[in-house]
Amino acid sequence: MIPKKFQLAVKQGAALTAAIQAIDLTPLRTALRHHRLTTEQIEYIEQKYRRFLFLCGTHARAVIPTQDVELLWHPHVLDTIKYRADCQEVFGCFLDHYPYFGLNGDQVELQTAFEWTCAVYERTFGDPYETSDAMRVEPGLEEKLH
Repeated sequence: MIPKKFQLAVKQGAALTAAIQAIDLTPLRTALRHHRLTTEQIEYIEQKYRRFLFLCGTHARAVIPTQDVELLWHPHVLDTIKYRADCQEVFGCFLDHYPYFGLNGDQVELQTAFEWTCAVYERTFGDPYETSDAMRVEPGLEEKLH
């Protein structure tokens, strides 16, 4: 089952983009540096995360994060005070994270949603959505973060 999605962001277009760009990700960048990511990797992940947030705000269906987007989204979610305030400012509501999608016999729905996300991301930003081999993080990093 695809998780229920929140309403579209209150802000649209340039206002939504500006609100997303205004999010201070400095504390989260520090957390990524702690995991030995290069400045180039951190900047790439930050840009991709902001784009992910834009898609979440402009589409009423589930937008599926890539592994590298989750490297920034997870620490953001865990900083609950900051995440709640950022979501309120950008979306006008809390952007839920549903970590069980694909784990309850709904892998086909997850794959379909991910393929849709890849297509929309590429159409919107002109870049592929899947994690670039050059930007893959050190083996085992994902396990360290969970």
